[in-house]
Amino acid sequence: MASRRWAILRHFIMVVTLGIILAGCGPQQAVALPTLAILPSPTPVTPTATFTATDTPTETPTVTATNTATATSTQTATSTATPTLTGTPRPPTATMTATITPTSTVTPTVTATETPTATNTPPASPTQAGPIINSFTANVSTAAPGSPVLLTWDAAADSARLERLNSAGVVQETIPVPPVSQSSLTVPGGDTRVVYRLVASRGGQETSLSVAIAVTCSTPWFFPNAPASLGCPAGPASSTAGAYQPFEQGWMFRLQLGSGQDRVCGIQNDRQRYSCFAYEVYTGTPSVTPPTGLFPPGADFQEVFYDKLAIGGFWYDIIGWGTTSVSNAPLTTQRDSQGRIYVQTPLGVYRFDSGLTNGPVERIG
Repeated sequence: MASRRWAILRHFIMVVTLGIILAGCGPQQAVALPTLAILPSPTPVTPTATFTATDTPTETPTVTATNTATATSTQTATSTATPTLTGTPRPPTATMTATITPTSTVTPTVTATETPTATNTPPASPTQAGPIINSFTANVSTAAPGSPVLLTWDAAADSARLERLNSAGVVQETIPVPPVSQSSLTVPGGDTRVVYRLVASRGGQETSLSVAIAVTCSTPWFFPNAPASLGCPAGPASSTAGAYQPFEQGWMFRLQLGSGQDRVCGIQNDRQRYSCFAYEVYTGTPSVTPPTGLFPPGADFQEVFYDKLAIGGFWYDIIGWGTTSVSNAPLTTQRDSQGRIYVQTPLGVYRFDSGLTNGPVERIG
């Protein structure tokens, strides 16, 4: 619009200028000049723009998860822009409206798929090749000699046997039996403890299980605190005629047991051995006599002392002379189930073999 006004103005100026030139070329006359109109200065127009933007994003995540995830994602974006420009000649006006509406929606959906868990299956155990004793019992734990005891057992085996052991652990009897059965046995006398052992066999292998029965002795020992290993005595104790004398390195005693058993025994302390001889009356003359303060052997021991040999020499050389005179008094004796003799002496209870011959010295109590 402003450029058009400037074009009209330039055209007017050119017409005026041409008129002046023509007037100068003709006769000089007074010519009335037109009046120059002063046009108003153009006013620059400042356009006005209005911009309106609306941005509305929306995002809605939804997550549902279980064991194994399978994700699905959906995203939607919408953008809308609408510009509008309006202008008028005086005054010009511009209006612009922009609308942006992005919409974003993310919806991951997790679906669980259960994965099966592997289960280890143990390898099969091979059947045991050896024998097995499932049970072995006795109906009593204490019994008197001669009374019955019922044994019951159950074994997985090819064969089995019952063994009876004494209190010292020595097998006294062996009985073949079926692997599964029961048996009534008689408790033996002469021992304070009897052990029954079941032995089962299979494939060249053996296994065993034992039960112990305490045996109540019908006759007690004459001395207190008798060890269980002694078993029960074979009979009651008795008082036997005898004699006893201590010596420097040992001691001697005589036992008159009857039935032809009249024995003189000497004990050597250096060897812890005893040696016994049949009693004989001494009729000789002693070749040696004791020093002052010591005693000769009593009449019960003279024949052995002077005429018999101990281990290593004569008795007077091995055990020396008496420290006291002889004591003639009964001695208490008792036998066990094996016939061994237990003798009560002033030094304690000693055990000797059944025939009173010789052996190691064994003090019991």
